Amino acid sequence: MKSDKQTFTQQRVVIYLALAAILLLGYFVFYTIRWQSTAITHTLMEAIATFLALFVGVIALIRHYSRKRFIFLLIGSMFLGTAFLDGFHLTVTSSLFGSYFLTAPPSMIPQSWLASRLFLAIILLGMGLYRYHRNNTKTIRFTHELFVYTIIMGLTGISIFVFTSFSLPRRVYYADQFFPRYVEFIPATIFLLALIAHVANKNWKHNDIDHWLFYALIIQIGLHVPFMASSGQLFDTMFNVAHILKIAGYLSILVGLLISTYHLFKQAEDSNRQLYQEISERKQSEAELQRSEEKYRTLMDNIQDGVFLIHDGKLFFANDAFADMIGYSMEETIGIHIQQIVAPEDWELIANRYRQRIAGEDIPPEYEFHLLHKNGQARILVNIHVGRIIYREQVMIIGTLKDITEAKRLELELRSAYQNLKRLNSQLKDELTLAQEIQQGLLPPTNPKWKHLDIACFSTPASEVGGDLYAYHPFQGLKSKKTDPLNPKYGIAVGDVSGKGSASALIMAVTLASFQSMVKQNMGPEALLQSMDTTLMAYTRKGKSNCAFVYVEVEVDSQAENSSTAITAKMVNAGCLMPIIKRVDGSVEWVEIGGIPLGVGLGAELGYESATRQLSKGDMIVLTSDGVVEAKNNAKEMFGFDRFKAAVQIGPQSNALEMLTHIYTETTAFTGDIEPHDDLTIVVVQI
Repeated sequence: MKSDKQTFTQQRVVIYLALAAILLLGYFVFYTIRWQSTAITHTLMEAIATFLALFVGVIALIRHYSRKRFIFLLIGSMFLGTAFLDGFHLTVTSSLFGSYFLTAPPSMIPQSWLASRLFLAIILLGMGLYRYHRNNTKTIRFTHELFVYTIIMGLTGISIFVFTSFSLPRRVYYADQFFPRYVEFIPATIFLLALIAHVANKNWKHNDIDHWLFYALIIQIGLHVPFMASSGQLFDTMFNVAHILKIAGYLSILVGLLISTYHLFKQAEDSNRQLYQEISERKQSEAELQRSEEKYRTLMDNIQDGVFLIHDGKLFFANDAFADMIGYSMEETIGIHIQQIVAPEDWELIANRYRQRIAGEDIPPEYEFHLLHKNGQARILVNIHVGRIIYREQVMIIGTLKDITEAKRLELELRSAYQNLKRLNSQLKDELTLAQEIQQGLLPPTNPKWKHLDIACFSTPASEVGGDLYAYHPFQGLKSKKTDPLNPKYGIAVGDVSGKGSASALIMAVTLASFQSMVKQNMGPEALLQSMDTTLMAYTRKGKSNCAFVYVEVEVDSQAENSSTAITAKMVNAGCLMPIIKRVDGSVEWVEIGGIPLGVGLGAELGYESATRQLSKGDMIVLTSDGVVEAKNNAKEMFGFDRFKAAVQIGPQSNALEMLTHIYTETTAFTGDIEPHDDLTIVVVQI
C-alpha cells in the first residue's frame, strides 16, 4: 500500500498537471474571443501587478526576518526588483512619459514588459540551480543578505540602464509568424528551466512556499507561451489574458507566503503556550526548576518574541530578544525597573495595569504600548501578552512582547492607499456620470412634434457612455417643379459606433455633429452618407473604428396627400441593421439594403445604394442599432432577427411611442436581469 506521503505527492502532481491543462484549454477558448481593451486598461493591470509585486516582496522579507530562511530572502528581494521594473514598465508605456525615452512608446510596451519578465525568470532559474547544487554537493552557501541584495540591485539597475540608454528595435509584432510575438519564447524557456530545477529540488513535495512557487512557474510559462506569444496587436485578447495571468502568478506566491507566515505564527503561538505552561509548573519543585532551567533558557533564546518575568516592578528574567529590543545587554536588562524602559506617555497605563494584575483583578491580558530604547529617543511599538503566576512563593508577572512597529507602519500605509483608491474610484464615477449627462444632452428630443409624422426615439448606453445615436431633421418645404406647391420632407437616422466606452462616445459626437451640419444641405441620402464617410475618416482611422449608420428620408406629396402613393420613403444603409416596415394591414417587410460603415473610406469611393418604398397613413418604419437583435439572456441566446420581427408584427399601431415601448419591453423581458453588453437605440416613425 502507498504511504500517506506518496499519496500526498501524487495529489500535488495531479494538481500541477490539471493547472497546465486548464491553461492550455483556456488558450483555445480565449483564441476565439475578441477582447480589444485600451491603454487605460493596460495601465490599470500593470498598476495592480506593480502593487502586488511590491506587497509580495515586503511580506516575504517580513517572513524572512521573522525566522530567517534563504528562500524568503530571495523571494522578497526578487519581487522588490520586479516591482521596480513593473513600475518602470508602467511609467514608460504611459503617454505622459513617452518623450523621455529613445524607443517609440508603442514598441516600449512589449519591450519594457520583457524587462521584469526576464529579470524574474533569470532570478528564479538561478535560485533553482543554486538550491539544487546546495542540496546535492553541500558546498558553500551564499546566503549572506548583503550578497543577495547586491545581486538583485545590480540586475535591476542593468535592466533599467538598457531600456533607458539604448534605442531598441521598434518592430515587436511579426504578423507573418504563427506566433506574432515569438520573442516571448525567451522568458518562457527560462521559466521552464527554472521549473525543471524546481522539480529536481523536490522541496515542493512537503514545503508550502515551494508548492505555491510551482503554481506560479506553471502560470508564468503559460502567460508567455502560448498566450502572449499569440498576441497579434497591443491590447487584444491574448495580450489582456497574459497580463491577468501575470497578476495570478504574483497572487500564487502571495498565497504561499501567507500560508507559510500563518504556520510560523501558529508555531510561535504554540511555543508561547507551552512556555507559559512550563513556567507555571516550576512552582511544584525547586529542584525540578533548577534541573530544567537550562532547557528553558535555550528555548527562550530561540524565540523571536521578547519573554520576561517581573517582580516588584523590576525585570527578574528576560530573554535575548527582549534585551535586543530595548538596546540593553542581558546584564543591564536583569534588575532594571520597568519605568525606565516604558515610554513616558504610556507609563500611567502600564503602572495601573501592573498594580491591578498583581492584585488579581480581571483585566485584559493583551494590549499595545511603546517601549523606550536605551538611547532615550527611539520608541518601539509592541504587543504584550501577560499573566500572573506564583514563582518561588512570590507573585510575579510573566509575558511576551512582539515588536509590531513595522507591521503598524505597513498597516497605516495600506489603509492610506485604500482610502486613496476609494477616493479616486469615487472621482472616476462622478466624471463618468457627468460624461453620460453631457452625451445624452447631445441627442435631440425623443418625440418631435411634426405634422405628417409621429416619431419616438430611445437610446441607452451599455455603460456610462456609449457609441449609439439617433438624429432627425425636418426640411423646409421643397418643390419638384416651380409650379408645384411645397412638399414637406423629413430625415431620420440611427448610428452605432464600433466599440464601447469613451472612445466610441467621442466618435458618436463627431458623427452627430457631421450629420446635423451636412443634412441641412439637402444633398440626398446617397451623397449625404458619402460626405459623412469622408469626414469621419479623419477621426476613425487612428483607432480603426467605424460607424454603422442608417438614414431615411420621408417626403410627402402635398398634391396627393390623401392617396396611397402620397408618401415616399427613400432609405440608405451604411452597415447598420436593415430598416423594417410594418404596414397598416399588419404585414412586415425588411428593406434589404446595406453598405460600407462610415469612417472606413470605401463608401465615399464606391457610393451607397438606396431603396424607395411608397407608404400609406398608419404605416411604420422601425430603425434600431444591433443592440436589440444581439441582446442576450441567461442562456447566452441572442434576441435575434426572428424575435425582433415577431415583436414588430404583434406590436400596437396606435402611435409610435407605444410601438417603441412594446419592442423595448419584449427585449428586456427576454434578457431578464442580465446586464446589457451593447448600447441600444430604437426609433419608430409612423406616417
